[in-house]
Amino acid sequence: MRVCPVAVPADPAHRFGLCRMARGDTRPRPLRPTAPLPTPSGDNVTRFALGGPVPTVVVDDVARRLDSLLPDAPPRLEELFADWDGWCDRIEAAVDRADPTTWEPVSHAGLRPVPVAGATIYACGANYYDHVEEMGATPPDKTRERVFHFLLPPSAVIGDGEDVLRPPGCEQLDYEVELVAVLARGGSDIPESEALSYVAGYTVANDVSVRDPWHKHPIFGVNFLIAKGQSTLKPFGSLLVPARFVPQPGLTGLSTRVNGEIRQDSSTKQMIWSLAEQIAALSATLPLRAGDVILTGTPAGTSAGHGRYLDDGDVVTVRVEGVGSLTNHVVGRR
Repeated sequence: MRVCPVAVPADPAHRFGLCRMARGDTRPRPLRPTAPLPTPSGDNVTRFALGGPVPTVVVDDVARRLDSLLPDAPPRLEELFADWDGWCDRIEAAVDRADPTTWEPVSHAGLRPVPVAGATIYACGANYYDHVEEMGATPPDKTRERVFHFLLPPSAVIGDGEDVLRPPGCEQLDYEVELVAVLARGGSDIPESEALSYVAGYTVANDVSVRDPWHKHPIFGVNFLIAKGQSTLKPFGSLLVPARFVPQPGLTGLSTRVNGEIRQDSSTKQMIWSLAEQIAALSATLPLRAGDVILTGTPAGTSAGHGRYLDDGDVVTVRVEGVGSLTNHVVGRR
């Protein structure tokens, strides 16, 4: 595969963009939307992101292994969580000192989806006011009801550029853009006021879902394992943007495009339960651990709300402002 030259930004504080990773797939692919991510202002400029499993620093569309910048760096991304803020401070300083000619295109870095080995993946359902309304339901009374989470199997996770395989018998396949939080540390009964300090960083996911009526159980209702946990139904971003660069996760734009057409276009300010409230609620139920992942819900514009389901061959791009995007193709099983 021919790789086009990539210019290394002279300013290491230049924002980064997600770049498609080479997977050895030479089939022609439609180009993703080219609109750049907005640059945060002031002290919130995204200096770098991190990928794994071997810790890799990404600035713009170029990357470098962390141990080439900091020789004492651990061999696994999750090992940074024990002193996350300290490592982020050191990485910022190392990026400033680094020789720009020693970076390589991010497509060469071999990055994998963000969830680390052993992480529990929690997903929040029915958590956006506009999405609940488009489904014809009444938003919950937060004084009487609890936030709803379910678990997702790590075996469902795929990365940017990989194919979403339509499950057998599925005719109603849906997309859901989600802001994803990854925890740097765990605990029980975490106060809401302190909850965001437990977050290492953010990435993006597409909570691809089966909506066909046959996935529902006559007694228990929605079978979330079938509806959301089947193989390839969980595309995740490959870069973790440190939380210090996303100071307001509750005021972040997010969108979905299908074949270039905008289907979802909303903001995390539509969340019913904030990320901090979700962390507090989960930790009151069971201990959270470093590396755990929380999908925070999706806004209006889903296929379930408007009846326009995904077809084989569709190109789906989900994007979270200031965090990144990922693109996947829908493929029928042969």
